[in-house]
Amino acid sequence: MRKPSRLIVCALFVLLVPGFLAALLVGPRAPGDKQQTFCVHNMVTDTPFGLSLNCDSLGHLSTAYRPGAIFDKGHPRQSRPLMVMSGALLRPLFTFADDAPKWLGLRPADDMPDNYKGWVDSVMDFGMSGFIAFAVFNLALLCVCYWLYLLLVGSASVSAASALLVGSVGLLLVGNDVVKAFFWSPHGQLYNMLVPLIGLWTMVSPARGWRRGALIGLASGVGVLAYPLFLIVPVCFALRAAFDAVAARRVSLAAPAVAAMAAVFLAPVAWYVFVLNYTGSFYSDSLAFNQGFWIVDSARRGTFWADLAVPAHALWYFLQPQLVALCAMVALALTLFVLAVPRLNVSRADAGLCIAAFAVSAVALAFYALAGLNTARSAAAALPPLIVVCGVLARVSAEAVRPWAAWAIALAGFATIYVQLVYTVVKAGPYS
Repeated sequence: MRKPSRLIVCALFVLLVPGFLAALLVGPRAPGDKQQTFCVHNMVTDTPFGLSLNCDSLGHLSTAYRPGAIFDKGHPRQSRPLMVMSGALLRPLFTFADDAPKWLGLRPADDMPDNYKGWVDSVMDFGMSGFIAFAVFNLALLCVCYWLYLLLVGSASVSAASALLVGSVGLLLVGNDVVKAFFWSPHGQLYNMLVPLIGLWTMVSPARGWRRGALIGLASGVGVLAYPLFLIVPVCFALRAAFDAVAARRVSLAAPAVAAMAAVFLAPVAWYVFVLNYTGSFYSDSLAFNQGFWIVDSARRGTFWADLAVPAHALWYFLQPQLVALCAMVALALTLFVLAVPRLNVSRADAGLCIAAFAVSAVALAFYALAGLNTARSAAAALPPLIVVCGVLARVSAEAVRPWAAWAIALAGFATIYVQLVYTVVKAGPYS
């Protein structure tokens, strides 16, 4: 992007995101009698601010103070150690805030179930540094998501109006249910925003040699130790390699795909062997909840497709309400597209990026359907690539219309994302 355009998209993020994230702290949001139902712990302060912490967040916080707990038998994050290590690594930077709970009067809500209070009290005795560490890491993830989106969508000739519209579309990566529920709850769910963008990035350029495939697979395998969705990255890369091989009619061009798919298992297997030898046991929450492993039993019974329909339908059910704001942005971009038809110039690169984005969304949904998950946060993994498609459509169209039309739609796009941010804050739920 040109410098003025870069300033516009950066200003959008800096001006809107901090206020949105701060507003999410007004609470707690979950009704007191629904804490067990929604798997949250309500925390209150002597101020208007409060939290509805996810029930898994307390385990993340305690591990941030005692990283060695990851080797305890049956630790729920033993197969995903990097999900909690971000807090452990960053926490020493914020020990100055460990007395903050006393200043703020942070405490469990009076209506918290008794079986929750002891655990929450023990975690809060550690202080605030772990909580801040996870929040800072989540902010870094959001910044990387926005940067990757702009990298994928951006162009050297973007006008100011186009930059405003493209930047507004990109903020859908922030103004969504996953960020609302999990930004302030230490967890790994924000990877649902980041990983699909990484998968799409691997498909932008030709696969090239097997070394690049091996590197992408190895890096993705390390990512799996933080969040299993990283498994889709080598799959996306393999799709690009397969396309290159078919287009060039050269089977040898599929070598990067093989390298990526093989290398992705190196880090998880190495970690498994290390933990098994170090502790004598290994706990996998995926195995405990039969995630993905249900396929074997289902195939034996001959009911695979019928069984797959259940999580697939659930994912579609949870995805639909999350598409409303995106559809509004798409409608604005399509309006520009219609106005721009006489002067439109869609490059092959833009068209290819959009096709790849749809493929990544499908892969993300297929991954969660095969895992057997059916939550709203899982369905959200399909959104980031679709947001990129909308951004490309907006940029291409805004560059080809009269300036007055581009500015009118850009301002409408800004108003849309502003309303979406406010609506996300004030609406009931989702509860982490």
